[in-house]
Amino acid sequence: METGQRQDQRTATERRRQELLEAADRVVLRDGPEASMNAIAAEAGITKPILYRHFGDKSGLYRALAKRHTDALLATLRTALDSPGDRRDRVEATLHAYLSAIETRPQVYRFLMHPAETPAADGEKGFDVGRHSVPLLRRMGEDLAEVIAERLDLGPDSRQVARGVGATASSA
Repeated sequence: METGQRQDQRTATERRRQELLEAADRVVLRDGPEASMNAIAAEAGITKPILYRHFGDKSGLYRALAKRHTDALLATLRTALDSPGDRRDRVEATLHAYLSAIETRPQVYRFLMHPAETPAADGEKGFDVGRHSVPLLRRMGEDLAEVIAERLDLGPDSRQVARGVGATASSA
């Protein structure tokens, strides 16, 4: 019985965490890198300590948002790489998917890749993106390189070429 209660509690905690990430996404779409913990808490209808309880600190929330968006982008890129057509068509579809993701949600891209230029309206500093974007870019480049190497025949140096493409894409 106790095990079932713990499972229910974990499920409720995970569901609440997802709701908080959705609120954070809305703020990021509105405010970009200037998104603040105060604004996210207000959007979620909670206090900041509840955000800290779920994510530890601002860095924990940033990492959760970064993982969420990077995973979604990589899934989109995998779909493009798996699309019908020859290698060139699939590479073009993948690049189009990557650039479209940036173009359709520029605030998310700015939030993930660029530090806040001004303090938030409530005086709170925005997220310290500089500290997190390098590992995020590295992970995205490595994952993209792995996907490219798995799905495209780039010749005898396939893995090395894929790593170069991944490194180039992640430095954009």
